[in-house]
Amino acid sequence: MFDRRTFLVGAGSSLTLSLVKKFRWFAEEYDKPVIEAPPKVEGTLYWDFGSEGNALRLDEESKYDLEPQPTLGEYLELVYGKQEGDDLLDLVESYAYKAVLDPDDPEQLAVELAKPVEFEFWDSYWHRNESPEAKAYERLEGLDIGPILTGGDGQVGEVEFVECGFFSNNKYVAVPDPLSVSLLQHRLTELGTNLLVVADY
Repeated sequence: MFDRRTFLVGAGSSLTLSLVKKFRWFAEEYDKPVIEAPPKVEGTLYWDFGSEGNALRLDEESKYDLEPQPTLGEYLELVYGKQEGDDLLDLVESYAYKAVLDPDDPEQLAVELAKPVEFEFWDSYWHRNESPEAKAYERLEGLDIGPILTGGDGQVGEVEFVECGFFSNNKYVAVPDPLSVSLLQHRLTELGTNLLVVADY
């Protein structure tokens, strides 16, 4: 899923043509955004300029490696909640497909649940739910950032919400250029989110 949003000049917002002109001049002159910091900062969005997708990260100044793999039991509880009995056995057989389980052997089941989950399952889950990029997506998704980008009059800049299939490991918010970052910060401050955007070069 690709949801491309934009910003409107005027139309009830505080975004004016003169402000857009200022943002655009600064971006062209210095290749950096103008950041109008909120009066109180309660969260930071790091803009990873130059990375694949120019993605935002919530409250993580730098990228970090995938967290240690949980056990299969911990993983299943994260994804599905606590399961017991036949439902748990079905999940274990589905996701730890190398195991040959005996439904009448609770000790064997306990052993399998204590093993690390298969890497590909944890990798997909973490990138879509626990990564700083995914958390930025969740934080911004419900906000009134702006209308859908159509290229119409009064639209400037863009922010793209990217959510691909489960096994693609992709869930992030992309901001393509310094001008759009300036506009995003302006809108976030206007909405009273207390989020600060920091350009990470």
